[in-house]
Amino acid sequence: FMNQMKYLRDSKRYNSFNDDRIGYPYHMPSHDLKPGWYSGMAQGLAVSVLIRYFDLTGDSSIFPLITKVNNFMIHPQEDGGTLTKTPEGYIWIEEYAKSKSYALVLNGFYNSVIGLYEYCRLFPDDKKAKHIYDKCIETIKETHKYFDNGSWVLYHRGGSRKNCNIGYMKVQVLEMKQLYELTGDDFFKY
Repeated sequence: FMNQMKYLRDSKRYNSFNDDRIGYPYHMPSHDLKPGWYSGMAQGLAVSVLIRYFDLTGDSSIFPLITKVNNFMIHPQEDGGTLTKTPEGYIWIEEYAKSKSYALVLNGFYNSVIGLYEYCRLFPDDKKAKHIYDKCIETIKETHKYFDNGSWVLYHRGGSRKNCNIGYMKVQVLEMKQLYELTGDDFFKY
C-alpha cells in the first residue's frame, strides 16, 4: 500500500493542469484511445486510495493531492477532464474519456461516483463536488434503464453496445450494494 502511495505522490506519474487539477494518464492504447488518455474511474479509485492513506496515517499533507485528483475527475471532458453528459443531458464521469466506441461505461461510472462520495465526506464544504455528486446519483437513477436490454445489462452505451460479462455483472451488483450502504437509498438495494 505504501509503495502505491509513493507512486501516486510521484509527480512524474501524473500531469498537472492549472495548478488545481492532476490527472493520471494511461500509457497504453485502449479501444479507440491512444496512450495518454484519462479515466474517470482511475481518478475515482485514486481518490479512494488517497483517502484511505489519510485514514490510516492521519497525514493531512495529502489533502491537496486528493483535491486536485478529484478536480480533474469532475472537470469537463471537452476541456481535458472526464466529466461529460449522457444523450439525455445527465452528467456522467467517463471511464474512457473521449472514447467513441466505449462511451458511458456503467461500472466505471459507479466507481467514480463512489470515489466522489468519499471525497465529499472528507471535504463537506466543497459545494461544487457535492453538487456533481448529487447529480451523479440522479444520473444513476434516471439512466439505469438504458443499460437494461430485457435479459441482461449493457457494459456501455457507446458504438457497439455489448452485454457485460458475468464478472462485470457481479461487480455491478457489488457496486449497487456499496452505493446502498453509503447512501441508504433503497433504489440501490432493489
